[in-house]
Amino acid sequence: MRAAGFDRAAFEQFLAGRAEPDWLTEHRRAAFDRFEASPLPIERDELWRHTDLRALGFAFDDYHLSAGPRAATGADSAMAELGERAGLAVLSGDRVTHSELAPAQQKQGVYLGSIHDALTRTSGDLRDLLTARSVPPSTGKFQAFHAAFWPAGVFLHLPPDAQIELPLHIAVQAHENGAAVLPRIVIHAEAGSRATVILHYDSPAETVGLCVSQAELALEPGAKLRFTSMQQWGGAMRHFAHYRAYCAEKSELRSLVAALGGTLSRSEVESLLEGEHSLSEMLGLYFATAEQHLDFRTLQSHLAPHTTSDLLYKGALKDASRSVYAGLIKVHPGAQKTDAYQANRNLVLGGTARADSMPKLEIEANDVRCTHGATVGKVDPEQLFFLRSRGLPRLLAERLLVMGFYQQVLERIPDERLRGVLLTAVTEKLGI
Repeated sequence: MRAAGFDRAAFEQFLAGRAEPDWLTEHRRAAFDRFEASPLPIERDELWRHTDLRALGFAFDDYHLSAGPRAATGADSAMAELGERAGLAVLSGDRVTHSELAPAQQKQGVYLGSIHDALTRTSGDLRDLLTARSVPPSTGKFQAFHAAFWPAGVFLHLPPDAQIELPLHIAVQAHENGAAVLPRIVIHAEAGSRATVILHYDSPAETVGLCVSQAELALEPGAKLRFTSMQQWGGAMRHFAHYRAYCAEKSELRSLVAALGGTLSRSEVESLLEGEHSLSEMLGLYFATAEQHLDFRTLQSHLAPHTTSDLLYKGALKDASRSVYAGLIKVHPGAQKTDAYQANRNLVLGGTARADSMPKLEIEANDVRCTHGATVGKVDPEQLFFLRSRGLPRLLAERLLVMGFYQQVLERIPDERLRGVLLTAVTEKLGI
């Protein structure tokens, strides 16, 4: 019988059903101790000042660990519209139910599949990414919760100089009401490798559940990775995600976080630029409607000289929705010649919608170029008047202005099929 909730009895029962290395079990035990000792964040906590979990009705006791996938899952239909791919891994409920990889990638030595399967065949680099270089459980209650209870995950390993032209897809699905889904994504891109990864979260509209997700991306010297996270949960899901990337010398990470679904969503996105001449482009696209609450925390951490980061997060809101953005550019001592940019733009389309934006700089070097800014505004009435004077109905004119607002993000996405999927999703949210 499955223990209810996430107390120590449930944790011990969870561990009893697993066959894992001792070092991973020890890591889980330390994380559970941290989870048990940590209170739920409250509004007085600076990092949660604009997302009051109690006011939003959140409690861990409302959920339980997933009992498994609803059924054996093959190729994810929700991702079929993204077109051709080089591989696919599906994480449904508490297990990886499907993985496939094109023969050309298999010949290159690429691995895409279950983390636990990989543990039986890989070297210590995976251990390092799951422990020492993972998001520390001490970061917060949700990170400790994930580190203690995550049941399954997907590992992508790109050998040195591997070149993958078509995207690799990772699908995360939730079907069980009241269940907590805890996906773990680990990507190790070795020197000179290149790939595109699309991570997609999806659930039926009626599914009530919780997702606490975590991803570690490690880019070795000269690696180039495009990483997209598309959160399109059904309207009753709550989502907490933490993405951390380590960028070595001359590596390039171009990430996109799209948040469109769920009732409560919080994404923490970190780029740690550890090697000289590394680059991180961080894009965000979100649209909140009804009573959705979307929260974003970003970190551009420059630890080495001659590093570059460029962040642009854009979102629209309507009805009684709310968005929160808090971003930090941190330039560490010695990280001279840093070039960092951070911008958050918000478009309020009416109702009682509200956007809060808090970009920040913390600079400990004296030869850098860092700029940041934020805007919150409504549709420009002069632009709206111009379009309506040309015979366009108000709703169509507003739609065109919203699409134009997102264009600055969309034009940086080279994948035409992905741009089309995002445009369709935004159009549906507009309700026009």
